[in-house]
Amino acid sequence: MTTKEAAFQADGPSAGVKLMAKLGNGAIAGVTGVSIIFPLDMVKTRLQNQKPVGGKMPYSGGIDCFRQILRGEGVRGLYRGLVPNLAGVTPEKAIKLAVNDIVRGVLAQRAGTSPERLPVMYGALAGATAGLCQVIATNPMEI
Repeated sequence: MTTKEAAFQADGPSAGVKLMAKLGNGAIAGVTGVSIIFPLDMVKTRLQNQKPVGGKMPYSGGIDCFRQILRGEGVRGLYRGLVPNLAGVTPEKAIKLAVNDIVRGVLAQRAGTSPERLPVMYGALAGATAGLCQVIATNPMEI
């Protein structure tokens, strides 16, 4: 067994655990972000799709729309359609954040620095790589 193979085997399980932790953290971040923003998305969508009723628009603005949803449908109305949205966003954010962290770590190691002190160009490369991986992995769900 070569030194490289021994190092890989020694790091294998912990690297796998680290990857799963990064994916889990990304998924939690995605769920949290979507859950916080979803009511605003609901209001925006209702405002964009409103049609005049009797010559008058149903909502006079964002706050009015928010109040009408709460009054007519309760808090559940603000989160209608959340589950399908989470099904798409959760893996997307998990992949993007995990790949970004991994690529930043690799680039930092090559540059002889820490991921926190990574030059801007390397940070941009890590983000672009993460975005590419995320799009490749999640695009079939969007079709």
